[in-house]
Amino acid sequence: MVHRNPTQLARGPLLLLAYAEERGMDRRALLRASGISDAKLRDPDARIATRSMTRLWQAVIDELADPFLGLHAARTVNIEQLGLVGYTMRHSANLGEAIERLARYQRLLSEGVRYQLTRHGEEFEVSWTTHPSLLSLRAPVEAGMTLLVRSARQLTGVEIHPVRLELPTPQPDDVSEYRNEFACPMLFGAET
Repeated sequence: MVHRNPTQLARGPLLLLAYAEERGMDRRALLRASGISDAKLRDPDARIATRSMTRLWQAVIDELADPFLGLHAARTVNIEQLGLVGYTMRHSANLGEAIERLARYQRLLSEGVRYQLTRHGEEFEVSWTTHPSLLSLRAPVEAGMTLLVRSARQLTGVEIHPVRLELPTPQPDDVSEYRNEFACPMLFGAET
């Protein structure tokens, strides 16, 4: 169950702000639009309201007009930037244990997202529940999926591809970047 008024670590907004600033966006304008104070972001482990993160995503989406924003932003994140959760994943015995730890400790990163993990032999089915405010935007949903796949690649050193990917977002006109990133069958508009 996802919290009614969830929060998340300030690491999320900090990573998105860094990405936006590298693309020439004004940090102060983004903070004003999101309602997040710069002082609150001085501690990467501070808690930020998910509704503020949603407003930050919306401001970046509006200005960049990048249909692949979620994929592009997630590609810049390393597992170490996830703090304690990334550390526990990095020091897992294998990928399965790392994904189990992500599912167990995800609420530290964001109370607005819940991962569910089901093992099928050597394969894992990872599904998640997302706060409706985040689910309403394509970019954060796709960033989460990209970050999960890229983390698996960082942990193993292998170009891992999902067996199948189901996204709740509508299928865009151009799916080339998704094919390049995930190289697997994809279903858009999947039920949540």
